[in-house]
This record gives sequence, C-alpha cells and structure tokens, in this order.
Amino acid sequence: MARFFFADYFLESPEMQYSLADQLHCYDCRLVAAVQSAASAWFGRYTGRLELAGGEGMQGFGWWGGALCVLVLLAGIYGYNRLVFNRARVAEAWSGIDVQLKRRSSLIPQLVACLKAYMAHERDTLEELVIRRGEAQAHERDGAAGRGPIEGQLSAALQRTFALVEGYPELKADAVFLDLQRNLSEVEEHIQMARRYYNGAVRELNVLVESVPSNLLAKAFGFRCAAYFALDDARDGLSPQLEF
Repeated sequence: MARFFFADYFLESPEMQYSLADQLHCYDCRLVAAVQSAASAWFGRYTGRLELAGGEGMQGFGWWGGALCVLVLLAGIYGYNRLVFNRARVAEAWSGIDVQLKRRSSLIPQLVACLKAYMAHERDTLEELVIRRGEAQAHERDGAAGRGPIEGQLSAALQRTFALVEGYPELKADAVFLDLQRNLSEVEEHIQMARRYYNGAVRELNVLVESVPSNLLAKAFGFRCAAYFALDDARDGLSPQLEF
C-alpha cells in the first residue's frame, strides 16, 4: 500500500509527473530508486513490528499451553495415585476379612468335637455345620461377591448350633466349650468390623471408578468396581454369643 501511495502522489502532481517522466525518458532512475528504497524501508519496519508482535504472542501462548499441559499431567498423576491407593486399601481390607474367616473355620472342628460329647441327638445340626464349613473352605479363593453368601450360611449354621446349646446346661460348665465359644464370638465381632471397613473401602473405590473425570483414568488403566461383602441375612452377621 505504501508503494501505491507514493506512486499515486508522484503521478497526481503535475510537477512530479514531468520530473518523473523526464527522468524516465532520460534513463535517470535515481528518484525512482530513492522512492523504492524508502518504500522498502517502510515495509521492512512494518513487517518487523508484525513479526515481533507475533513472536511475543506465540511465546505467551506457548507458556500458557505448557502450564496447562503440566496442570493436566499433575491432575492425571494425582487421580491415578488415588485409584491405586483405594484399590490397595480394598485388597488390604479383604485380607483382613479373609484372615478372620479362616480363623473361624479352623475353630469349627474343635467345636464339633466338643459338642458331640453332649449333643449326640443333634447329629443333623452338627453335620450341617461341618458341611457349611467344607463349602466355605472350597470357596476360599472366591471374591467377595461369591464368598459372601457361603460365609453367611456358615454364620447361620453357627447361630442355630449355639441356640441348641441352651438346652444343655452342662455345656456351660465345660471349660473347653466356654473357651471355644469366647473365641468364636470374638472372631465374629472381628469379621463384622473388617466387613464394615472393607465395604467402606469398596465404596470409595467405586465412586472414583464411576465418577467423572476419574472414570476416564480408571477405564484407561483397567480399574474396575469391587464387590461388597454382603451377607444374605443381616442377622447372619450377629455374634453367636448373642443367642444366649
């Protein structure tokens, strides 16, 4: 545009028209060269300003873009670590339940042997208790969803067994039975505490796996919802000691 402005100025001025024509006809290009030099210098300065402004803008955009990428990366690391932490907490809580369930299962044979001496007429009840224990042992490698109903049936069988003890006063004077009864009662209480802790950990993990935006990380890295450890009947979780 600057070149056209200078050209129009020279062409519209009669004096300059003559001078320019005369110089062109005389092949004296000094004025034309000066005009071209001035126009080129003006264009150079204008273009330099544009390049400087554009460079500063691009540099600022680069800084903001880099900061945004860092923030997104930190948020992703934080979200991933939360998922890992809650998954580990669920595994830890389940191991606590597993220990108590195995401890309870190990006490049942001693209980059955002690009760046989006094409850010979309750063979069916004792056999059911043994069967439920065998089923629980067969499913020891199952997860919470499959193991919960089996362990609930074992708890119910224990409750029925201890309910029958009410009809045998001599058992209450047996030191072995009282020790077994106390140990089983403590185990049941520990199972319930471990169960509450486990289900709380499962809830925290499942919220992260299903909520936005952490569900994007969970899906990308293979995190899945965990199953709650639930009993078929809420009364199955009561301590056998409460039946007395």
